[in-house]
Amino acid sequence: MKHKLIKRFLIFIILGTVAAGGICGGMYARKNSLKAEVVPVELLGSGYWGDEVSSSGVVSNDYFQEVKLDQNAQIKEVCVEEGQEVHAGDKLLILDVSGEQLNYQIKALEVEKLQNKIDIAVNELKILKNTKPYEPSAVPEAVMETEQITDNGEAQVSETDQAAAKAGGSETGELSEDVSPGYTREELKQMITDKEREISELDLSRRKAELEAEKLKQKQTDGVIYAAVDGTVKNLQNKDQLPVDSTPFLTVAGTGGLYVTGSVSEFLLDQIQPGQRVTVSSWESGITCEAVIREIGTYPTAAGGYGEGNANVSYYPYTAYIENENGGELRNGESVDLNMTVGGNENPESVYLSKMYVRTENGRSYVMKADNNNRLVKQFIQTGRIINGDTIEILSGLSTEDRVAFPYGKAAREGTRAVDSEESGV
Repeated sequence: MKHKLIKRFLIFIILGTVAAGGICGGMYARKNSLKAEVVPVELLGSGYWGDEVSSSGVVSNDYFQEVKLDQNAQIKEVCVEEGQEVHAGDKLLILDVSGEQLNYQIKALEVEKLQNKIDIAVNELKILKNTKPYEPSAVPEAVMETEQITDNGEAQVSETDQAAAKAGGSETGELSEDVSPGYTREELKQMITDKEREISELDLSRRKAELEAEKLKQKQTDGVIYAAVDGTVKNLQNKDQLPVDSTPFLTVAGTGGLYVTGSVSEFLLDQIQPGQRVTVSSWESGITCEAVIREIGTYPTAAGGYGEGNANVSYYPYTAYIENENGGELRNGESVDLNMTVGGNENPESVYLSKMYVRTENGRSYVMKADNNNRLVKQFIQTGRIINGDTIEILSGLSTEDRVAFPYGKAAREGTRAVDSEESGV
């Protein structure tokens, strides 16, 4: 009887091996028959030439520069006196900005710590996914020898020997202290789900902290407030008794020339500066000229977002000066459109790619690219800003010489054969 069972067992093993080989062979053949078209990165994304910023404004010939301070502001030095004549670029005040710098450093450290937690969690997830689940072992040969024959001629294993088999096949039926059965398939599945949720929550916290850090960074200055126009200092307040309402700490009454005020999104605030040129266009008179930014507000406009863009985004005012010879026949109170280009491809190492070629896994972005063997591999990348809603900046992990595939569909998997679009007749 023993020899019959062994023979039957061997036959099952052989048949199982043949079946498995056929299945694996069929799967390999199907996988090998799949192909994915790849296209050079340089053909899929254009360079970033800057953001177009548009807003509207009204021409004025009696501009007043108002210097308003936060209640928590600390003045180190007042550089002017009441009634003093100043020129654009002269120092008006020097503020103590050490507190703002400290706040930014604290928030930047928080972002770094969250990223470290994400890296650790991603590594833990990788380990979990590579962990084999604990499966109760088949009845070992030592147990088979103790089997009993039932009345109908079938082999039966005693409950004691079954427990021994589950415990690892020890002769005593007990599990040794230094041997652990590990996690079951269900336990591993739940642990993987929990870890993916943890990574997603950490990534959300990191992105929120990054946004807060960026806002704090934009507020950082050297603490010096300059005159934006030629004019006279008026309504100078006491530095030891700051106004409790919206009253300006001081005002510079401008003299000569025309001025216009526009607005810029908080996300582009760090990309404009005094001296930058703005194109002024009037639909009323048809006049087009240039103005030079003299002042950038440190507080959002009361109207919220009258600039072009998302109404939920804060907009900051800027004031530009139009010289008389450039303004031509522009008149006081005339409505105009203001346009300028900010930013640009200041990072030569950046690559720009259509968003449709980028996917996210556990809070990390990746693309499917062709390796040296013309097989698709998953390449993780570090991303930056999103341009015009459809183009994403890639800071590292990809070059313009790489070839990428559309990362969706049955062929979008590692190991798929990669073919250039020309080979497919595209």
